[in-house]
Amino acid sequence: MEERVQKILSRAGYGSRRGCEALIEEGRVTVNGEKIKLGAKADPSTDEIKLDGVPVGKPEKKVYIALHKPKNMLSLDAGDDPRPTIFDIVKDERHLYPVGRLDFDSEGLVLLTNDGELANRLTHPAMNMIRNMRSGSHASRMMSNWLSCGAGLSWKMDTGHCLRT
Repeated sequence: MEERVQKILSRAGYGSRRGCEALIEEGRVTVNGEKIKLGAKADPSTDEIKLDGVPVGKPEKKVYIALHKPKNMLSLDAGDDPRPTIFDIVKDERHLYPVGRLDFDSEGLVLLTNDGELANRLTHPAMNMIRNMRSGSHASRMMSNWLSCGAGLSWKMDTGHCLRT
């Protein structure tokens, strides 16, 4: 199935979609031996996609990490900001990014993933997902139940079942 090349590169671990768009714009990506332009599509199962002349590997296995972010830690990798980040705790070579964020002085659950589709479903305003959680053990149970349902499902508190939304 054809899809945009930046999406294929991102899933294969070469960076965010925006970062992969930059690789394409720099002329570093070819499909079947020809340089491509932004917006080009390819089928990873039939097309030969290369970055800097090296074949692009298969997409990374999807990773989901539920992390309790302690206080006084950034939930994003801020580059030149010297403060500690959650990536100081979770050292992983894959391109993981947080789904949402917590303030520096807040603590709580942060989901890290390389699954861009899930991250979009959980954070896009059109999906009407819960953005704020209460603190304490009740919130932990609610979040655990919600995560076990998966994207596109919601937890019905009174019956204890996952429902399609």
